[in-house]
Amino acid sequence: MKFLKAIMIVAVLVTALGLGACAKKQETMTTSAGTTGYSK
Repeated sequence: MKFLKAIMIVAVLVTALGLGACAKKQETMTTSAGTTGYSK
């Protein structure tokens, strides 16, 4: 169970970091590039 919990925590951290990176990219890049990457 500890192993599963560790995987879940890592997954949450990775998703949070990914969302943060996407938000920063959208701020710096143009809106057209941001929308194309966001509408996955």
